[in-house]
Amino acid sequence: MNYHRVDSSSIEFINNASQAVLVNLYYRLHMKQRTAAQNIWFNKQCLKMSLVPNYVKVKFNINNTLTEKLKKMVQKQWIREEIISLHKKRHICRSYLKLVHTNLFHYLHAIEFDILDDTVREKVSKIIHIKCQTQQKKISVLLEKQHKPTTSQVTPPIYDFYPRFKNFSNTSFDTEENEILNKGPKYSPDFMKNKKKKYWEYT
Repeated sequence: MNYHRVDSSSIEFINNASQAVLVNLYYRLHMKQRTAAQNIWFNKQCLKMSLVPNYVKVKFNINNTLTEKLKKMVQKQWIREEIISLHKKRHICRSYLKLVHTNLFHYLHAIEFDILDDTVREKVSKIIHIKCQTQQKKISVLLEKQHKPTTSQVTPPIYDFYPRFKNFSNTSFDTEENEILNKGPKYSPDFMKNKKKKYWEYT
């Protein structure tokens, strides 16, 4: 079958297929279109986060500012083209799925088809879930490699202040006296503050 475009030979193959072949095709097409959708998500996340997937490989013989800019442009365009290609593939798979769905009704009852559809979707969903987890890990690895945090090497200055009070005399002071003297000459304690009673203390 041609997954790049819907052609007459593929349509004829589906129309002449047996029940077993149609069931197999129904599973394969579901798998392909869900895989394409998941890959679209992955590539869009890469574009959103400015990441370059491993399949995108662009090299220039000359390395300068211009080639670096050009390289980034080519990488982004490559990812965009991949997304367009995946959209086309998903659309083609859905077109084939519709045809397979129609032909399966010649062999299966509606209830039988519902059972088949549920089985296929459940199986495909499990595989795509694992693929999604794998792609999330890939994104994490790409983020670590391509967006390394730049740590600043500048250390903040350490200020060393001289004490405000230094005792050069033979007189010794206790801790409280040293604390008061260290406040500096501008410190003006209010000795009458604690002696004043508030108005409501008299009432």
